[in-house]
Amino acid sequence: MILGYASNVNYSTIKNVVINVDSNFLVQAGVLARQLCKFTEIEAVHVLMFGCTKNSESEILELTKDLTVSFSFYHIDEVLQEFSNLSENRGVTLISYGKLIIAKVLPKNIHTVLFLDCDILIRNDLSKILNKKFDTPIAAVIQKPIKIHSLGKVFDYYFNAGVLLLNLKQWRDEDVDSRVFRVFREFGPFEYMDQDVLNIIFENNFTALPQEFNYFSESAIRRESKTKAATIVHFAGPFKPWLNPYRSKFHHEWIIWYLKSLGGSFASTRISYLKFYSHFFSNKIVLRSIRKIRRLFSK
Repeated sequence: MILGYASNVNYSTIKNVVINVDSNFLVQAGVLARQLCKFTEIEAVHVLMFGCTKNSESEILELTKDLTVSFSFYHIDEVLQEFSNLSENRGVTLISYGKLIIAKVLPKNIHTVLFLDCDILIRNDLSKILNKKFDTPIAAVIQKPIKIHSLGKVFDYYFNAGVLLLNLKQWRDEDVDSRVFRVFREFGPFEYMDQDVLNIIFENNFTALPQEFNYFSESAIRRESKTKAATIVHFAGPFKPWLNPYRSKFHHEWIIWYLKSLGGSFASTRISYLKFYSHFFSNKIVLRSIRKIRRLFSK
């Protein structure tokens, strides 16, 4: 099979977005939902939850109570037990495997979705990706050729799994679920967990998306002058904006979205901001941050 390429022909705007969360990413889920409402016309966010409670749902809903998008929550702890014998890696928990069971969990009348990791910054309108036609079960952004040492294999076209278009109908029709578990039996352990699994299954049989829809933040920092068109910045790796807020302008932009999620006046936002990050910042950085945020809120 050959690599597919996305067409610019509109066929059916994707209205459903899926995200994975555990108890460590509830705030990030709320921040992402706010960005989605700004840059898309989606109708529903489907939240796959692992190790969460009803209170976890309430935390996300509280951060997004002023948004019009609807939320559906799926507690998938029991389903993920099928992967319980697999090791967690690179600080990533079992929830990462949630994207492999989206077709099983979501209602059968949902045929196409956009999947996003929660460590994402959306910077521009997403209509271009939501209207893409793709004739494979999955569409993603290609990374450079990579060797996965745990598999002893070089992938000429290896894609990142943080931003995916999924054709769930085709996934179900082709019984991809059975292929997922076949890969688990025949390969592993996996260096990049679910991402390796998807690349094995869909090697040379996925639709390529433009890099602008999954631009790694570290690459963006090194090539900042060339990233003006980056629609989605992905904070892949250890340098997350909530831990390293001043690593780059992209990290700072994410913090601004976090502050917007808090709502209220500038004064209350400033207090929450200082409380949340006081153990990271020196006084000098705090003062500079407040000045920047004050300018934003005064526009």
